Amino acid sequence: MSRSGKELLVKSVAQTLPAYAMNVFLLPNKINNDIEKALTKFWWNSNPNQKSKINWMSWTRMEKHKSAGGMGFRNFRDFNIAMLGKQAWRLITNPSTLVARLYKAKYYATSDFLQAKLGHNPSFIWWIILEAKNLLLDGVRWRVGNEKSIKILDQPWLLLTDHPYITSDSQALQD
Repeated sequence: MSRSGKELLVKSVAQTLPAYAMNVFLLPNKINNDIEKALTKFWWNSNPNQKSKINWMSWTRMEKHKSAGGMGFRNFRDFNIAMLGKQAWRLITNPSTLVARLYKAKYYATSDFLQAKLGHNPSFIWWIILEAKNLLLDGVRWRVGNEKSIKILDQPWLLLTDHPYITSDSQALQD
């Protein structure tokens, strides 16, 4: 099989098969590493009768975008966290759904999702969704909408990475 055929097979089949499970569950690093090892072995071994070949490029480098000198393969751990972040984003943007109302009542009744804690006796799915919260916190910013849920001092408004919060002693900004 040619390199382009292998690339197409890896990207369209091998990397998309675990996508559904990654959407719901946080796969252990061992499973991610085993998948990557199998893909590396498939990529570099063109002859099945030969025991091993030299890996001319590390899988980490092959995961980089093609413009950065890689092959554009997925990093399974990052993809898994991104898929779970999508579930967390749904809890934030669709608060009226049954699942969002259930999680809010059980885990963050007095706050919002971004301030939610693991809590006492969390479900496995809640624990997994909270794994992606840091990904959201790195990129989420407030956009002014209906003025009813704006918390100026408690939310990251600024694009500064070291301190994205507004600091003020003004009583007008409280609550």
